Amino acid sequence: MYRVVRYAPSLAPIWNAHLAASKNATFMFHRDYLAYHQARFTDHSVLVYHGEQLLAVLPANEVGPTIYSHQGLSYGGLALASSVPLSQALGCFYHLAKYYAQCGSETLIYKALPSFYAQIPAQEETYALWRLGAQLHKVELNTVADLAQPTAWQTRRHRGRHKAEAAGVTISSSFDYAGFWEQVLVPNLQTRHQVAPAHTAAEMAHLARTFPAHIQLFQAGRAGEWLAGAVVFEAGAVAHAQYISANEAGKQTGALDALFAQLLRHTYAHCRYFSFGVSTYAQGTRLNQGLAEWKAGFGAHAHAHVVYQVACAQYPALAEFA
Repeated sequence: MYRVVRYAPSLAPIWNAHLAASKNATFMFHRDYLAYHQARFTDHSVLVYHGEQLLAVLPANEVGPTIYSHQGLSYGGLALASSVPLSQALGCFYHLAKYYAQCGSETLIYKALPSFYAQIPAQEETYALWRLGAQLHKVELNTVADLAQPTAWQTRRHRGRHKAEAAGVTISSSFDYAGFWEQVLVPNLQTRHQVAPAHTAAEMAHLARTFPAHIQLFQAGRAGEWLAGAVVFEAGAVAHAQYISANEAGKQTGALDALFAQLLRHTYAHCRYFSFGVSTYAQGTRLNQGLAEWKAGFGAHAHAHVVYQVACAQYPALAEFA
């Protein structure tokens, strides 16, 4: 009774409608979000049906014999309908692994959805992956503030905010992605880490126009000059900061402290969680301790972002749910 169907553009309306009823999906699973970088990846997303009922979708891409869920997303995993019972959720994993194995894929690299994104408990995947003999592929360290149960801020974060206020730094929303990229983000990343942002300014502006309710850029500036900024993705009860960056003048004035004081206490105070993003690099094997401690200064705490590796041929381990 189960069917696994490879995604095709004609299925976009069905896919997107399913996300609206899913208990563990965000707008980043939307096909319009995935489409912006479709030329970079060979898509092998799938929809899992039981009879005529759509149970789950998986955003995924393939590289040779390896399936990733999905390399263009910060997190991924199987997006389940809220009404799916446990047995059928486990059946989805059986048929998912079987499908990819029959397609010639050997390995599934599975990015588990951080638990705080789920609308209701949705950790069937943890049990299914264990039964499938999944191994840890990597662990990255996120820093997350629970805004409903706030922890006291470090004194130096308050000092930085007061310093910024005294220096005349103001906080505002902006659509000047090109200005932030050119004046702050790209030079900072190049100087400190010799890397470029994963998104171009044009790509991020396109996504912000496509998802205006979910993506915003915030500027900490003075007299129209960029000092610091961050892009924030809002998904359900979670606000997630990405591309946090300040130039030298911004660092000297405490601009980021002022920016995040505004975001946590006012702009996103309605959210349950505020995610500052990962502070690890080199596939999670190195921790930027200074960055992690700075984020913790806003009352945030460590949260592991786990990626698993599964041998697709192990699907018989869940045969009782087939």
